Formats: sequence, structure tokens, C-alpha cells
Amino acid sequence: MVGATDGERYWAGIGRAFKQTWRAVDLRWVILLSGAGFAAIEAVQYLVQPYLLDRGVEVGFWFSALQVPMIFAGAAGALLAATVGGRIGAIVALLAIPVAAVGAYGALAAAPGLWAYAAIPMLFALASCMQPLTAGSVNRRISSEPRATILSMQGMVGSLTLAALAPAAGFLTDEWGLVTAFGAGAAATAAAVMIFGLPLVGKKEPPVPPAEVVV
Repeated sequence: MVGATDGERYWAGIGRAFKQTWRAVDLRWVILLSGAGFAAIEAVQYLVQPYLLDRGVEVGFWFSALQVPMIFAGAAGALLAATVGGRIGAIVALLAIPVAAVGAYGALAAAPGLWAYAAIPMLFALASCMQPLTAGSVNRRISSEPRATILSMQGMVGSLTLAALAPAAGFLTDEWGLVTAFGAGAAATAAAVMIFGLPLVGKKEPPVPPAEVVV
């Protein structure tokens, strides 16, 4: 844009990125699925402390110690993303992760005591795995210039979804208890994969652009 200010070029670039994402159908669904799915899974963070207190774990050493595995699980999920995507493909993985998360939420809703505690670190690992998979899927579809802007759309979708889910999680816990809150987490995750994931069923990842193959 000749003579345009930095601000005008900035907004024009964002506009072009949105148009490119909307027109590339598979890319559009990848962004929506990964953003909404990530937020629905990540919403479990707002239920961890109520869960532990409800299960009789008082604030103290064990209350804090039981939250440490979630941190390590999140790191492990991000590190394993490349392996998972390489074996089954990013699209399949992005579809499978929310399905697995629905099962984890269901276990937390159904199991008494701390029997289903392992499902919480599992949810953290699943959520963190989605980000690198999304980046890889976007990189295969888009030239380098608009990638950062398009990837930020995934974060925007996730933030907007989480902004709705966070207060809902607290309200449901206060009004109807953790079983309902975990059930709602499962429902939100299932809705994300049903609405945004079904159009991707059977789709394949494009090959890495030749110019970007690392030798």
C-alpha cells in the first residue's frame, strides 16, 4: 500500500489474513477446531482446586503437590505433539484429542474420590498438544508471510471461547456441583469437535512446501 501508514498496513495485513483463512476451507476448520477445542479442554484448570477441595484434600502440601503433575503433563504434551502428528497426521490428531478429552471429563464426573485424578494431567497434556499440531498444519497450508497472523487467530478463538467457559465453570460448580461442571466441559469439548471437526474428517495434510523442507 503506497503511502499508507504503519497502522493502515497493519490492519490491511490482518484483513488479508482473515480473508485467506476464510477462503481456505480446511484451514478455517483447523483454526476453529483447535481454538475452541483447546479452550474447552483448558477450562479444566478452573475446576482443579474445587475438585481437590471436594475430594477432601485440604490446602497444604498435598494440595499443591497434586497440581505439579499438571505442569509436567502440559510440557510433555507439547513435546509429544511432533511425534503424534508424525505418526497419525495432524488432522487425525486434532480430531482425536477432543474425543479423548471428552472421555477424561466423563471419568472426572463419574468417579468418586480421587480415582479419576489422572484425567486432569491428561487433559493438560491434550490441550498443550493441540498448539504445535495447529502450527504444523497451518505451516503446510500457508506461505510464511501471513503465518503469525493466522496462528494468532487460533489464540483469539481460544481466548473468546475460554472467556465464556471460565465464568460458566464457576457458576455451574457453585449452583449444581462438580459433576455438572465436568459434564459441561465434556459437552463443550464434544460440541467443538462435532461442529468444527466433522468437516475435517477424511481430510489429509498437504505435503511440506519444497522450499521449506529442512535437510
